[in-house]
Amino acid sequence: PEKEEDYAKLEGGEFTYAPPADDRALEVEITENRTTARFAFSLTGNRAIDNYITLFYREKGSQNWNYVGSSCLRWEAAAGAKIGMVISGLTSETEYEYIAGISNQYIGSYNGSVDDLKVGKKEGTFTTKGDERKLGTPIVTAGYSYADLEVAVDGLTADDTETYVSLYTKNTDDQNAKWIRKNSLQVNRNGNTAKFSVSGLEQGRT
Repeated sequence: PEKEEDYAKLEGGEFTYAPPADDRALEVEITENRTTARFAFSLTGNRAIDNYITLFYREKGSQNWNYVGSSCLRWEAAAGAKIGMVISGLTSETEYEYIAGISNQYIGSYNGSVDDLKVGKKEGTFTTKGDERKLGTPIVTAGYSYADLEVAVDGLTADDTETYVSLYTKNTDDQNAKWIRKNSLQVNRNGNTAKFSVSGLEQGRT
């Protein structure tokens, strides 16, 4: 209306509005290593402006939950966007329980518990791996007084950022010979190998 008196001519009416149900749910991918577990969370359903995903865990059979963290996925995040969390300091070959959920505000270790996870609650278990590292057969290139050795390490996980291989030698022709430590090298994660070079060897000896 252009004039104030024209508002009086308007007929009133009513309308109703029902907000959509909170159908937010979590999807989770878990990568178990020997001492860590890596979680990747994605969100389905109608997003709120702020969607805080909070994670707790405990060793199976334990009474107390351990707080991991609470991270926010904003409503404008791309479809399929993921939030990652890592649980560290775990014991190998051990089963753990986890529980995660969604809230509209941050849940901290000091002011929250699993009871605050009301929406999209996700529960399950995961089991850490054992130490499956093992050496492959060395590739040896020998000269008159030297030997180059390349050895591969299998069974490495994301936890194994600092794996070392130690090399010892001894003269098998001498029954009293003792093992002598030559070197200890960190495994190159590009190829999961360690390369040694030993010099000063006696010709014709095993």
